[in-house]
Amino acid sequence: MRTLILASIACVAVGCSTPDTQVAVADAGLAAVPPPMPSPRVLLYTKETEWVHPSTQVATRVMLERGRARGWDVRASNESAVFTAASLATIDVVVFLISSGITMNAGERDAFALWIAEGHGWVGVHAASHTDYDWPFMHALVGASFCCHPPIMPANLIVEDPSDPIVTHLPRVWARTDEWYTFDRRPEDNPRLKVLLRLDEASAHPSYPGPDLPAAIAVGHHPLTWRQELGATRSFYTALGHTDESWSEEGFVAMVVKAIEWAARRAP
Repeated sequence: MRTLILASIACVAVGCSTPDTQVAVADAGLAAVPPPMPSPRVLLYTKETEWVHPSTQVATRVMLERGRARGWDVRASNESAVFTAASLATIDVVVFLISSGITMNAGERDAFALWIAEGHGWVGVHAASHTDYDWPFMHALVGASFCCHPPIMPANLIVEDPSDPIVTHLPRVWARTDEWYTFDRRPEDNPRLKVLLRLDEASAHPSYPGPDLPAAIAVGHHPLTWRQELGATRSFYTALGHTDESWSEEGFVAMVVKAIEWAARRAP
């Protein structure tokens, strides 16, 4: 009961409308973005209880290296015990870095929900939209929950607002290969979400979405990356990042770096 009450309080505080609801400095996407001052304090949370991604270790190494090169105070943990009031008091942004499954107990959820309600930043990558998915609070924080995906394949992404500081370094049409998620609801219908990237389904393999897959995978307008402001909280989510190769793509890594600094309010 206490978890539900605290989650409801936090959901109201962030504006939920429904309960369902080193690396070189010459980075192509970051050259114009100086390291923030003071340094953001960042936690990379990587607990996986359902899907274990080989790319999680790669992503963690890359983000630790990149963050330290930019002057962040950054650490990683795959233990949900980090979600206590005392521990979270030392953090500005929590990154759900390819976390998956049911990961937190009731007390940890209480602490995390109240920390978010206080206006701290959150960034989710890939399977973050399938993390603690039984909790309505997470549905609102992410903006949508994972539904399904076709096999990994190349396709084009469309940058919806090339002037947005998180994606301004990307080409207007961005060709890459990844695991393309579909969600349980239409992100574009949520007035709080600003969609940054969408999948051009017509650019995927002619077999898209693939044999024996639900028709729901093909949704037409297909958001894959967005951000939102929930009261004083900044939340960013991208479905990209499944493959090891994603974490050697400068455009992708730079986008995640920018999102973390935006969530920490170290960028406009």
